[in-house]
Amino acid sequence: MRIERQVAVSGVIHKYELDGFVQGAQLVVEPDHYALFVRDGRVLGLLAAGQHTLTSEAVPFLRLAYDSSTRLAANIYSLTTSPVDGVPVRSSLGKIRATRGACFELEMRALATIQVEDPFRLGAVVASLPTGATVEDMIEGMVSPRLGGFVANLAGTGELPVGTVGGAALGALREELAAGRLSLDELGLRIVDVTALEIRPTSGAAVPLSMPPPKAPDDYGLAWRLEGVPFRDGPTGTAVTVSASGHFEGADVPPHLHDWVRQLVGEAIRQSAASYTGRVAELPSRTNEWSSWLTQLVAPAVEREAGVVGSVRVSSVELSRS
Repeated sequence: MRIERQVAVSGVIHKYELDGFVQGAQLVVEPDHYALFVRDGRVLGLLAAGQHTLTSEAVPFLRLAYDSSTRLAANIYSLTTSPVDGVPVRSSLGKIRATRGACFELEMRALATIQVEDPFRLGAVVASLPTGATVEDMIEGMVSPRLGGFVANLAGTGELPVGTVGGAALGALREELAAGRLSLDELGLRIVDVTALEIRPTSGAAVPLSMPPPKAPDDYGLAWRLEGVPFRDGPTGTAVTVSASGHFEGADVPPHLHDWVRQLVGEAIRQSAASYTGRVAELPSRTNEWSSWLTQLVAPAVEREAGVVGSVRVSSVELSRS
């Protein structure tokens, strides 16, 4: 007998219908898929694409999959390793003031593209799911707060558009994905893309509010610039002088702390210069990675001292030979 028909569990995982199948059945695993065997909360093993005879001689781990009557007592799931589009996620953003001054209890809704990176790790998650829970619940439970936290930060000064959010927010979100800052490693999954993003009140229809006008450079936050920082190129040992500029983005920093924040950024850049081992010539094209690294050093101190949540953004880098 052949096991081919599948019952959908989620977009990433499908469950094989096993009623009536006994030892010796033929399991067909489609290309770009794995078959995952789970029994009593344990992952027994994985089978790659192809046709497999379900006997303990052909597949040794199946000794643990059959009961005394030779009936298959394990559940079999199919995991696709191809990207799966349209996985829905949502997250509460709390009360946020929108662009026309009205205050809403908002939520974020998005559609994500998810891909399996570690089938065995995802299998362990499937094996430990509580009764009634689905993998989609786990995905949404992890993706939502991470995307939601990012989108909430877009509010910054309290100006967040309600309705379908267009290119600016999606573009910034995709930068976060590309830099690996929105991960699902705990599930053995990866967020490949976010294809739709909407901000709406938690009840009722979305309230369409206009996008804020484009910001002038001085409106992006507290500007900083640091000149003449000595770096040493990792591969060649050549001394290079680096100058950089950007902003501390977020809610307004109190004026009396402006110089202190600029000093923190400067110290963080000098610290990065002391530990940098890569090619200095690549710094102008790696501003997103550098921004993330500086944010990890600077943002916690600013939040503790000023109560301001924000991030460091490097906008330009200039190089010159020392």
